Amino acid sequence: MLQHSRAAVCETDLRSDASGIRLLLRNHGALALDGPADKHGRRGTGLAGLGYRTHTLGGTLVAGREDDSFTVEALLPTA
Repeated sequence: MLQHSRAAVCETDLRSDASGIRLLLRNHGALALDGPADKHGRRGTGLAGLGYRTHTLGGTLVAGREDDSFTVEALLPTA
């Protein structure tokens, strides 16, 4: 998350209970949605790939921007 932002810190919260595992990542320096491409000219497909892998395991992935923060939340079942 820090690689794709102006943030110096990324909050990480990992929790597990009987229903599953929840991973929450949040930075406070999100780049503009029309920000520059990386050094390879890509704007990124990382979230699509994470979403696909999460869904394959029966989970969900939600990602989005609010003001200058960007949050990614993955929920995975344990059973």
